This record gives sequence, structure tokens and C-alpha cells, in this order.
Amino acid sequence: MKIRTIIIVILITGLLLTSLLFLPVSRERRQLIRDMERITKDHDLMGGMLAVFDNEQIIFSYPFGTADLQKDIPVRNSTCFRIASISKVVTAIAVMQLYESGLLDIDEDIGSIPGFALRNPNFPDTPITPRMLLSHTSGLIDGETYSNFIAATFDSSPIIGIGEILTPEGSFYTHRQFSEREPGTYFSNANINYGILGTLVKKVSGLRFDRYCRQHILIPLGIEGSFNVTDLSNMGRLAVLYRKIDGEWMPQADNYADAGPVLPDTNNYVPGTNGFLFAPQGGLRVSGTDLTGIFSALMDQGTYRNTRILKAETVSEMLSPDWEYTGDNGDDYYGLFQSWGLGIHIPTNTPGKDVVLSSSRHLFGHPGEAYGLVSAAYIDTSLKRGFVFMTNGCGSGYKPDTSSSFYSVEREVFDAVEAYIMSTVKKR
Repeated sequence: MKIRTIIIVILITGLLLTSLLFLPVSRERRQLIRDMERITKDHDLMGGMLAVFDNEQIIFSYPFGTADLQKDIPVRNSTCFRIASISKVVTAIAVMQLYESGLLDIDEDIGSIPGFALRNPNFPDTPITPRMLLSHTSGLIDGETYSNFIAATFDSSPIIGIGEILTPEGSFYTHRQFSEREPGTYFSNANINYGILGTLVKKVSGLRFDRYCRQHILIPLGIEGSFNVTDLSNMGRLAVLYRKIDGEWMPQADNYADAGPVLPDTNNYVPGTNGFLFAPQGGLRVSGTDLTGIFSALMDQGTYRNTRILKAETVSEMLSPDWEYTGDNGDDYYGLFQSWGLGIHIPTNTPGKDVVLSSSRHLFGHPGEAYGLVSAAYIDTSLKRGFVFMTNGCGSGYKPDTSSSFYSVEREVFDAVEAYIMSTVKKR
């Protein structure tokens, strides 16, 4: 190619790139940015991510604040967060994949799959099924020994099995780990349900829980996240989670400094005996932008960018109410939980309670909270819109909201997101 031609190509390319930099920003986008700037300041947020998406792509992304205060690393689109209970959605997808493949029947007694018979001592003749675990109606609760059991999971060598908390012979067993309501009849949001499901995934698939999720869900969707923090290729992308205590930001989780994370010694670990090791109830590290891919797949009947992770009928079953609050059939957690599918929170937008997007009538997703982080991911299957929000610390403290069961900072973000989503839908 002649030098003159090369120069012309370079000039044209430069002009095109320059024009892209000065494309007009829509009024709605500017408003959402202003709203997020105000919310960040008013609530003294350490940092976080907001992404709005349709079933094909992200239409708005807003990383803000600081990911690591000590290293002065800002939050970027690629920053990974420990997303808390939203992780349960990925665990549920893994279980439903095994259901599709015929390796697991979600309506049968889990029987001896974990290596022992699981029974509520108050109802020894009533089976406990994977469906009950998925929908938090198993009758299991995070009892008084649950936290000590989790600590022992990481501190013991060899790593203890889940039978230590679920069988009468176990060191952490107590009758108060079980509800006085019959399994299948009462809702109680409990992390222990998902630790058991993570254990079942290994038992029936032959793959350790973290590896199964990477190989069958995350990698196929082009997502670099993992339930095993050591899988992350760049620890500088991991957000530290904070709480502000006596006016000072204090790291609560994922503060690995330069040493990097160290998992418990797994040399004597028998895979499939304790799925809690990889926190299927809340330990997924993933960026907000990547997380949109998982929820886009649910929004588009199991497919994201030509990759199918679930059949359409399986997604439909996950998004169908398996439990609905009637006033005395569950712990609604101050009104937040009114309806639940299989691993999926189904907001009903009941005034003053589980309001997310007030104008939405087909909303599905999951909230999360742990170690100072608050997170939320929801999709509207009719509008074909969804959003992911997470913050790694709130200096003003998470305050109750007067108009919903969510925190006030969440409520303000939801309102701002709803205004933006409705404006994009109208312009379709």
C-alpha cells in the first residue's frame, strides 16, 4: 500500500474515533448518571457497579468509587465482587442442568445422596427434596450452630462433612437446625439449603462444585467468575468488601493484599462431602457486567449469545412460583419475600414490601447482602430489560426504607433504574 494511502486511512480512522468520543449522551443516560452520583454521595458508598441490559447486550454501565482503598484501585467494568446470595441463582442453574440430564430428580427424596438420610426430626417420615431446598421450604434453618460449622469447614483438617450438622451423631447437630413446620409447607430463607445443593452437585455430576459451575455455566457464557477465588487470573480485579466502623473503613472480606488467597488444605478433602467449602450460598466472584450474561440467559429462555445453558421449559419452571406467602406459611423477612421460584426471588411489588420496579409485573431475580456488600439482580421478562447493582460498602449504614422492605439506598437505585428502563422501552 502506498504511503499516501496509508496516511489517508489513518486520518479517516482518527476522525471516526474522534467522532465516537463526541457522540451525544441521551438525556435519560445523563439523568441516571446524576442520580447515581447523588446516591453515591448521600449514602457514602465505597464503590460499586450498576449495569442495565436487554436480552442481547449491556445498554448502560456505571462503575463508581473504589474497589481497594489501600491500593487506591477504582472500580472498573471488569471488577469482580463477591456477590453474596445472588450466587444461589448460579447454584440453582447447576442443579437444574443435572435435572435436565436425568442425573437428579428434584421431586424425589434426596435419600442417601449426601451419604446419609436427611430428615427433620420433627417429621421423620417426610422426605426432603431438592425442590424444597431450591425454594427454601425444606424446613432447614440457619440455626445456632451454623456459623460455627462454617468456621470449622475452613479450619478443620481433614475438612469435616455436612453430616456433622445434619445428622444426630454430628458435632454441630441440634434439633433447632430444623423448623417445627413440615417440610414443603413453610418458607424460611436459609443458606444451609444451598450448601446441601452444592454438595449434591458434586455427588451426582462427578465434578467438584466450583469446577462444575465453571465448566458448565460460566466458561460457556464467556464469564471469568468462579466460586473458587484462586481461579481469578488477576487478583487486582477483585473488590475488597468494607464496613465503616467508628468513622473508619474496615475491610471485611476479599482483602488479600499481596499474598493472595489461600484455600484450606484439600489434600484430605473428599469431594462431595461438604459443598460449603466453595460457598454455593454466596461465594461467587464475578463482575457486574459478566453477571448480566447469566440473567440475560434466564430472560431469553436459557440462551445467551447463541449459547444455551438451560432448556426453555426448565427456565419457565425456575421462574414459576413454588411458594407464595399467605400470611402464616413462611418468614417473609419484613415483607421482602412474598413469592419464590426455584432459586429465584419473584417480587410481587406489594406496596410497602417487595417493591423493586413498581411498574413491572414479570420480575425475577435475587438480592444479596454479606460482609458490607449489598447486591441485587433482576430481570423483567416482558420488557426484556434487567439490571445488576452492587456496592462494596455503605458508609452511612444500610437504613430501612419507608416505602419498601429494601434498604433506602437500594430503593433509590431501583427508582433511578426504573425511570431509565421505561425511557429505553418507550424508544424501542
